[in-house]
Parts: sequence; C-alpha cells; structure tokens
Amino acid sequence: MSNPKFAAVATDIVCAARAVTKKQKHYPLAIEAIGTDVDPYHIYFLLSRGHHDVHEFMKKVREEGYGFPLEMPIHLWFRLCPNGSSGFKSIYVNASQGERGSFPVTRSSFVFKKKTHTSN
Repeated sequence: MSNPKFAAVATDIVCAARAVTKKQKHYPLAIEAIGTDVDPYHIYFLLSRGHHDVHEFMKKVREEGYGFPLEMPIHLWFRLCPNGSSGFKSIYVNASQGERGSFPVTRSSFVFKKKTHTSN
C-alpha cells in the first residue's frame, strides 16, 4: 500500500525538476574576446555563454589561437546592459542566477600591467 502524501511529494519534486530543466538553455561553446584599455592596465577576458567544462573551454581557447597566459576559468552569471557612454552598445555586468536577463558564463581573464618606463 502506497502512502498518498509520499506520492504527492514525489510528483511535486518531479514537476519542479522538469520545470527547471525546461528553463535551462543550451549554449554552444563559442569563445568571445572582451578587452579594455584602461590605464594603468590592459584587461582581457575570454568567455563563452554557458557553464562549460573548464578543460574543454581552455582547449577551445587554444584551438582558436589565444596563446597568452590565462587564469583558471570560472563559472559566473552575467547580463547585458545598454551602455552608450563608453562607445559600446552594451556591456556585461555581474548578475545572480535567476536574476532577470541573467545567463551563465564561463570566463577566463588575463591582466597585465603596462610598461611605465623604458630603459635605454
């Protein structure tokens, strides 16, 4: 004899899991280079929408010819915001999972300090 309360709870869990699965979007592994030149640093990010395996992400990065040193890729949530002040149509900003307009991102960054003095 089955417990009707248990069956109802199990059904609710299955329905919730299906709802979450339906909302998840698949993002192909496509590397996008984002860069800025703000004194005294050059900051470059490589990212792909979606939370990808970090090793597959780095393999794709190297296949596409990015040979400079990068930090270990991390999983974040971003959203795009309109931005007319910087000359870009929109910019990526940090977001929280579930926040309106947010999407998962796998990102790796490279930051290096500019040379400020040249020796003769």
